[in-house]
Amino acid sequence: IALTANASTTNGSAAAPADFAALVNQLVTVPPGAAGQTILVPVTVNGDLLVEGNESFTLTLATPSFGAAVGGPATGSISNDDN
Repeated sequence: IALTANASTTNGSAAAPADFAALVNQLVTVPPGAAGQTILVPVTVNGDLLVEGNESFTLTLATPSFGAAVGGPATGSISNDDN
C-alpha cells in the first residue's frame, strides 16, 4: 500500500519565491515497500545571476496516511552556480 504525506517548505538562507518555489501541503506519495527509506521530494530551484553563497531551506512532511511515522525536518541545499 502506498503512503502519502503533505510536504511543505520553509525559508532558510534560501527564500521563496526568489530562490525556490515553495511547497505548501504538496501531496507526496511513498510507493509500496519504500517506507523507512529515503524519498526524493522535488523542489524547483529558481536560478539567478546573483553571485551568492550556497543556501538552504527546510522541508517538512506532515499528516501521513495510515498514521505512519515521518522523520524530522530535512534540509534542502541549493549549491552556488553563479560566476
